[in-house]
Amino acid sequence: MIEKDLLERLKSNPHPVVLDFWAPWCAPCRIIEPAVKRLGEEHWS
Repeated sequence: MIEKDLLERLKSNPHPVVLDFWAPWCAPCRIIEPAVKRLGEEHWS
């Protein structure tokens, strides 16, 4: 089951995890999108 695998991987990860649920029609999602992308670029290397 994909969900169970994902949850196990998240639990065993020693680093903080941010999940961003996004939709193109969601105004708050569009507002925070640049900040979330910037965080990903800074910490995903």
